[in-house]
Amino acid sequence: MAIFNGKLASKNEYFQLFLVCLLPIHVWAIINLMKRASSLVLSVNSLEIFGVVAYVLLFALFESLIAFAVLFTLSLILPARIFSSRLIPVGTILVLLASVSAIFIHLYDAWEIENIEFDLWAGMWSFVGLVATAPSVYLIRRDKRIGAAIQGVVDRLSVLSMIYLLFDIFGLAAVIIRNIL
Repeated sequence: MAIFNGKLASKNEYFQLFLVCLLPIHVWAIINLMKRASSLVLSVNSLEIFGVVAYVLLFALFESLIAFAVLFTLSLILPARIFSSRLIPVGTILVLLASVSAIFIHLYDAWEIENIEFDLWAGMWSFVGLVATAPSVYLIRRDKRIGAAIQGVVDRLSVLSMIYLLFDIFGLAAVIIRNIL
């Protein structure tokens, strides 16, 4: 563990990074849930709708934990100069680029794209996300104002992420109760 002593950030920074991972995943999950809300209302009762929402929130929490685990691992593996004192801004950019790439990959079916195969579409947006990563991280490392601006936005949006986390806890309780009963 002595290897990681110089690379570990504070618990508060890692919690804030987790909240950063939570936000785009939950926003996208809620958007997708709302698209299907009218069919849910017409086909199931309110208790079952609550169960569906609980499972969606729980799955979004699980995805957020995976995204955070990847970022945490990257912060330990990559050289300290990449993340040092810029964990939140760099992590935020990585989460946003990955989220935007995943959203465009997911929109393949919604846009009913027929002239491009899905594998090519997914590869293209994954490549775009990866290519945009290096200059973004470079800009954050070089210009402290960009990092400070990102940190300020993250500080403001952390409240919304905490509300999503609270809903996730309620969703977890609902799933546990639903599976016990």
